[in-house]
Amino acid sequence: MKKNRLLVFTIAIAFIIGLGSTVYFMVNNMCSLDGESVCYNKDKEQFQIEDGAKLIVQVENKELGQYLQETWDKEHPEHKGAIKTNVQKPLSVKELSQGFPYDIMVTSQNNAAYFINDMQNLGNTLGSVVGSKIPIQLQDAINIKGYYFVQNSIDGWFFVYNETLLEEMGFDLTISEGVGLPDALESWELIFENSDKILEKSKYVFPLTFSDQNSFYPFLTGGRWGLNFTNRGSVPGFDSREFREGLHLISEFTNHDYYKLDEKKEKEKPQKPDEASENEEVEEEIIEPKKLLPWLYEEAFYKRETPFTMLHSSMKYEQRFEKSEDVYKVSPFPTYKNHHLSPMGEVNGYMVRGDVEFPSASAEVLRILRSPEALKQYKSADGKTLIYNRSNFDDLDFEETDLRKILSYNYSDTPSVLALDNNPNKLARSLYDEVDIMDILEKLYLNELTVEETQKEINERAQAWLEEFDINDDE
Repeated sequence: MKKNRLLVFTIAIAFIIGLGSTVYFMVNNMCSLDGESVCYNKDKEQFQIEDGAKLIVQVENKELGQYLQETWDKEHPEHKGAIKTNVQKPLSVKELSQGFPYDIMVTSQNNAAYFINDMQNLGNTLGSVVGSKIPIQLQDAINIKGYYFVQNSIDGWFFVYNETLLEEMGFDLTISEGVGLPDALESWELIFENSDKILEKSKYVFPLTFSDQNSFYPFLTGGRWGLNFTNRGSVPGFDSREFREGLHLISEFTNHDYYKLDEKKEKEKPQKPDEASENEEVEEEIIEPKKLLPWLYEEAFYKRETPFTMLHSSMKYEQRFEKSEDVYKVSPFPTYKNHHLSPMGEVNGYMVRGDVEFPSASAEVLRILRSPEALKQYKSADGKTLIYNRSNFDDLDFEETDLRKILSYNYSDTPSVLALDNNPNKLARSLYDEVDIMDILEKLYLNELTVEETQKEINERAQAWLEEFDINDDE
């Protein structure tokens, strides 16, 4: 009898679990093409298409538009001809404010932030299917409350090294994984450790300059701080442990020889007769103190005065690279305390109008546009580089040069789209543009301030700015 009861109990439990699983599966997989929902077919790995779907899509180059239309017609023959494309550069704020010209548009992430209330939330499924191939760091805060914007391309600062010069210096250039820096020089700690070896054949280890606050940004991110990394517009985090730890990198430049010091020798006669004969002269070696270097990122690098530099995509570096007898390679910034420095980058991508009649079909267009095959057809209209998560590089059939550029931007930050908590008309990123902190950082470098004193002064300046601008004028 007990055995029968146990058998019945087991069967009942199995039935309940099975029924629950079935209900859960149906609830989570039922989707209605009602003009509001985005429906995904996991078996076909495609988004479903509403009846009568018609979409006008902005693309940046003709080849991508052709690929989109041909692929759509091939994969969705029952909806053949539903996609029309128009080639145009990313839309400006002015163009967007005059009315959305397309169902799916290309613009910058900064511009899109102004129109987020007029954009379509395409849901978590598109976020997992498409967004998983985009570094989270580049998505900033625009997709926190929904999936509104698909990041597609980026430009900004990146690190470069002279492979030929490093080889002449005797470095092992082995890269154990990926297409980044050689293992022997992949961190600032290793670079400083080898500074003597580098300075035997060059003038600078790295020509760090304090002359421009925007380009200096990555050197503040060594402790994993980033502007508004708290995702709160009025809390930039200058008082955080992460920011303080990042300041130690500047101290590393102070404490290591990263450029050749000018050694001067003065000959002085001895003060006392018993120290030397009257005709004997004594040599005293005088080493000059640390100094602030001028802007040398391009000049020193192309003159082979340094094996490392940082460049911006606007510097027309491609022709210099092609004409040089040396081999230059783009890479992410070296790590500091096992964390890659994060330069600032500007992002473009796709947005969908909020009143679009066919949101699920729109998601399918974006899936195709961000597929590896489509990305081979893509060419940025304003010179930006593709965005693709380094964890998925096996998807891409690209040349090493292209992969290096894509990888270098994987670690970038983007200007925050957040506004101040109490002033929606003032963007939080304005703080870094409007508050000059370079004089404080110079004092840290020159040993006139400690790390703690530097952090305190920078935070006080930031708070003073917030007190002035983080105010609701309507109250």
